[in-house]
Amino acid sequence: MAAWQYGLVFGVSALGGVLGARLSPRLVRRYGQQRVTTVSGWLRSIVPLGLAFTHPGTTGLLTVIAVESVLITCMGVFNPIYATERLRRTPQAHTAQVLTAWSVTGRLTQAALMTLWGVLATVVGPLAAITASGVLLLATPLLLPTRRRTRDPEPARPAAAVS
Repeated sequence: MAAWQYGLVFGVSALGGVLGARLSPRLVRRYGQQRVTTVSGWLRSIVPLGLAFTHPGTTGLLTVIAVESVLITCMGVFNPIYATERLRRTPQAHTAQVLTAWSVTGRLTQAALMTLWGVLATVVGPLAAITASGVLLLATPLLLPTRRRTRDPEPARPAAAVS
């Protein structure tokens, strides 16, 4: 693709992220947090399969725009709900530490996986590495919290009086 086509693909699909984040609270009010988290979490792992149907030319460009838009919209719905739930379950005294740890581990994990997949692509070839990542991506919804595994946080305990 030409540079302007990359700009078009990612510019249009970025609007999906904004749309998803704006729709997120409404969807939660209407369908409930558990259902919206589960559906958007599953969709964001399944939708990338649509990239297998890309072809050169205009149809391929439109396919990539559609797949990326749906993917980023699902991420825009999922991420605020998930972040809110994680922070809701974090004791207020530990919020700064949790946010710092969340940020650092997220970036380190991303860097490590990029390195790992670069090495894997060098050893087994790009197609095999992409296939392996796709299979693993399809398994990620199994890590989503279910109603059975979701517990409400313990109520905050009052601080002991220091005399």
